[in-house]
Amino acid sequence: MRKIFTLFLFLIFSLNSIETFANEAINDANSDVRFELQDVKSIGEELRFYFLITNTNDRDTVLMIRANEHKLFDGKGNEYTSTVVFVGEEKISGSSFVKKTFIKDIPLQACIVFKQNNVAEMDLAKLLQIKVNNAFIRLKDIAVAKPKLEKNTIEIEKDVFLQITEIKVEGDNLRFYFKVTNKTSKDIKLILRANNQRIVDDAGLEYTSSILEFASQKCTGSSMITSNLVSEIPIVGYFEFSNAAKAKQIMLFEMIAFQNNFRLKNL
Repeated sequence: MRKIFTLFLFLIFSLNSIETFANEAINDANSDVRFELQDVKSIGEELRFYFLITNTNDRDTVLMIRANEHKLFDGKGNEYTSTVVFVGEEKISGSSFVKKTFIKDIPLQACIVFKQNNVAEMDLAKLLQIKVNNAFIRLKDIAVAKPKLEKNTIEIEKDVFLQITEIKVEGDNLRFYFKVTNKTSKDIKLILRANNQRIVDDAGLEYTSSILEFASQKCTGSSMITSNLVSEIPIVGYFEFSNAAKAKQIMLFEMIAFQNNFRLKNL
């Protein structure tokens, strides 16, 4: 997997004291847990920080991580609070917490998610503060790369892409043909609802999708389709918007997937 950073950031802290670290390597004989910042991604309305956590102590170590105790600052006076945290296969949100046992030298993936007030548009994170047990880790000046995607493509989940491939008039309706490709190494479940998409044309008229066909299934209204995305196997489908054939230009396409909102402009 391609990494945004050419040099990873290693952070080591003692669980017995509160310490503040910047984004350089820390070598402390009393330290026993290492946080490795692997990736930073804007996905829909979310800004995500991906870590690899490794216990370097001689014994198992238990970490308590709460979902809403991590802070992000953009340098413009805006403060953001984390909304979701993933640790291994566990997901927590709000004030929920997880107590996780880390086995010596066995790394575990984690992700801290921020989702409010246009946080996904941030280009530079001036400060990320992570709270674990009674320790604080602080990273400064983290660049948020904006990867270039193919035309009319959105990343709906980490390394999962949806591309609008064609827009066609079908009678009085407008169809948006698309394909979804899972670029990860594991299968991912995707749920799409027929009426969770909308478009706005150049006249300011808004339309909501009424029909969804995907993975050889078809549904209408508030019904949904669940599909298993196999690694590297594209799946095609279309969204249909009733009475939208008169639209000359699509100014905005908006959809919901993985409980996240996504937009494409000027299709």
